[in-house]
Amino acid sequence: MKRSLRFKRFDRMSRLLWAGLAMFLGAASIVTQLATSETVASDPLNSQRFTSPDPTVNYADVYWSLVNARITEPNAAGVTTVIADVDVFNSNKSASASFFEDGLALRSIRSLQDEPEVISPSTRIELDRFANSESKTILRIEAESTKHITLVFKTKRANFQLDDWVIELQHKPSANPAYLPLEGEPESEVVSFELSPQTQTDSEGTQLFSGRAAQNSNFAGARSLNGRSFFFVEISTADPDSTGYLADSEVWLVESGSATHEISSLSSETRGEEIRYLAVFDVEDSMDGSELVIEEPNGEMTTFAISEVDPS
Repeated sequence: MKRSLRFKRFDRMSRLLWAGLAMFLGAASIVTQLATSETVASDPLNSQRFTSPDPTVNYADVYWSLVNARITEPNAAGVTTVIADVDVFNSNKSASASFFEDGLALRSIRSLQDEPEVISPSTRIELDRFANSESKTILRIEAESTKHITLVFKTKRANFQLDDWVIELQHKPSANPAYLPLEGEPESEVVSFELSPQTQTDSEGTQLFSGRAAQNSNFAGARSLNGRSFFFVEISTADPDSTGYLADSEVWLVESGSATHEISSLSSETRGEEIRYLAVFDVEDSMDGSELVIEEPNGEMTTFAISEVDPS
């Protein structure tokens, strides 16, 4: 009898331990997915990752496409309903993407132009919690999949106009948002540039090869705000022993008219016998007609002209 009782207690304890372990692993999996979706990096130089017939904005390789937006007539209480049908495509191959309900809202275009750092109830309309079944807490889009969602907002604003508002997309409070207009096309996400000459020789006779260049709002899961964007440029060398100065971020800059843009990020990778450097600048306006300047240890300057590629 005592042995049977001990066995039952042991069996019960074992089940509790297994249940606790399963809950821990499940929670860890969810946290890992959320953390991964927040830090996923896109290829900022590639503008051909996704195409859609609808207006589309890219948020770190998660593409939000506005299929349709419409408004209802005000009801007896003066409440107008704003409805947006959206396709969300997650092009990441191994990570789900998550957006919290508080990160999906309507934002006044005027507030972006006049006071972009100030968000008030008069310039931001939250999701209607009772009308939305898509994202009570978290909207998750699995890797390489599309989710069709309908976002519903309610407002007492008189004469609500679709072209005055954008959908604000933000996956956590500290992240920079993206903006998808309810009417019209969003600003271009990726603009391609070319550097000339394709091969440049520094003062020591070492060749530097110009690669791709692009201007993009996205960078490693982050977005640039207030009319700014990131400018990316690739430079390669087959002689890393004599061009070690390229690894110093202080020798890189972009000159645009009277403005000088300093580098914000610099990384490198080996490709066969070459080393490729990817330099990132935080810029305003187009870089068309600007120059990439690299300063050598002896003070000499290696310069590449920057020109926008005709999309046609």
